[in-house]
Parts: sequence; structure tokens; C-alpha cells
Amino acid sequence: MLIGVFKSNQKVVSVLVIILSIFLWIPSFWLDTNEVLKINNLPFYLNQGVISFTISSLLIGIQGVYLNYIVNEFKLLVNRTSLPGLFFVVFNAGISLILVFTPIIIVNTLIIVVVHSFFLVYNKDNAFGLSFNVGFVLSIASLIYFPSIVLFPLFWFVLLYLKSPNWRDFIISILGFLVPVIFYISYYFINSNLEMLIGLKYNYQIFSTDFTNDKSQIGFIFFYVVFVLGVMAVANTIKTISTQIVSVRKNILILAGLAFLLIITWCLTADAIAVYILITIPIAVFFAIFFNNIKRKWLAELLFTCLLGSIIIGYFS
Repeated sequence: MLIGVFKSNQKVVSVLVIILSIFLWIPSFWLDTNEVLKINNLPFYLNQGVISFTISSLLIGIQGVYLNYIVNEFKLLVNRTSLPGLFFVVFNAGISLILVFTPIIIVNTLIIVVVHSFFLVYNKDNAFGLSFNVGFVLSIASLIYFPSIVLFPLFWFVLLYLKSPNWRDFIISILGFLVPVIFYISYYFINSNLEMLIGLKYNYQIFSTDFTNDKSQIGFIFFYVVFVLGVMAVANTIKTISTQIVSVRKNILILAGLAFLLIITWCLTADAIAVYILITIPIAVFFAIFFNNIKRKWLAELLFTCLLGSIIIGYFS
């Protein structure tokens, strides 16, 4: 039923994305997430129940609506739907471990903005403004969660892949990246805390991995379901990508590159949960493409019901 509803191109469905996000975050009131956090003095970390619930659920819902807009604007799906937003909010509430407001939610917002800028580069003669903006936004994301800096090389690839290369684009993107860094350093300099900045050690791991030793395999059933459906989604994308127009094909490949670089981030930080939250952006799009292509409505609803069922089982395991 939900797949059929979110396949609709009605604008009111976007409101349902936000409502669903709020509904899926309700369990955060009774689930203890402190045990999975590596450190509790993170920037943008909130553990106050109502505040964390309100900001997180609304922000993720808005992110889902924004992702819908991007996918529909660049016609990554055959028809306009709200499926990307549906899967995005579901993935961001898929396991009880992530039902807390952390810096990753902020970073996800910035990465969606960057993805939008990536797609805008296609065949653009003058991309100076976009280059500066991408560098600027990625710099802020890196200052919040440093491993996200791996996306900066992806932008240079996008410049080479989607348009005729111009050396000024690369220089301007570097300048955009340096601006927040300069302000960041200046803040410590003005407050006479340069020694603190030099001695500052970034913690690349937000979520602890110790909880996995105590959690039963049933608690991770959501990941097993996502993996199986993910394999089917990737296979479907590979099968159908050749039928897409050039711009759509290139944008889908860029999303695949984004997912690949985020997996590399996992290898560098060993923070599987943080990387999972970041990778929900491209994965939500691939799932949307897959479910949109399923001809039998009952099969799509059945697979999605299994996904929701795995979430419920994981909450109470």
C-alpha cells in the first residue's frame, strides 16, 4: 500500500514523507542510544529526548523531500514519485542505534546539497559559482565530520566527467574549501587558542562497535534484508542503465561513485554506522529506481513490508 501511495506524483505526498519520518522516530523516546556512541561531547550532539526527536525527525523528513526534488528534477526515475524520500527516511530510522541527533545528520544535509550541485554541473559552460559552493560546503562538512573530505576528489571527477574541464574550476573549488578553514583557524587565533587547535585530535569514530558483541543476530535482521534487496536493486540498475539518456546515466554513475567513496570512508574510520547513515543518500535512490521498475504491485508491497517488518523486529530484539 505504501509503495503505491508514494509512487504518486502528488505534491501532498511530500508532506507524508515528513510525517512518516516523525512516526518512525517515536521509538527514540524509550530506546537507549548512549551505549552506541563513542563520545558524548560531540558537536551538534543532543540527547534531550524531545529536542533530539523533533530536530532529527523533521530534518530527516526535509532531507527526504529535498532528495525527492533532486531525483525528479533530473529525471532519474521514469516518472515523478516520492519513493526516494520514502526509502531515505526508512533507512535513517532502520535501526534503533541511530535514533539520536548526531553530527552525521547535519553532514547528510550538506552532502545532499553537494549532490544537487554535482548534477547541476552537466554541460555547464561556467561552473565557477558551483565550484566555489561545493568546495565551501564540503569544507564545512569536513570540519564537522572530517572523513567526508573524501568527497572532494569526487567533485573534481564530476568536473571532468560532466563538462569540458576548465582549470579555474579546480582552483576556485580549492579557494571555496579554504574559506571555512581560514575562519575556523582565525577563531582559535583570535581567542589565543592556537595551541589547542594544534593539539586537537579529531575523533573519526562517532559510534562505538562494542555493542555488536552483546547484540543478537536478530537485532541486525534489518541489515540482512537491506543487503538482499540492495543486491537486487544494484542488479536492476545495471540492467536498465543502458536504456537511460546520457545525462541520467552519468548522474546514476556519480551516485555509484559517491557510494564507493563512502565505503572507502568506512575502511578508514571503522565506523560502520556513521558511514551507513551517509550512504543512505545514494542507496535510497537505487532502491527507488528498483521499486519503481517492479511491475507487479503485490511484489513491491511484499518486499517493502519485509523491510518494515525487519525494522520492528530489530527495535524489540
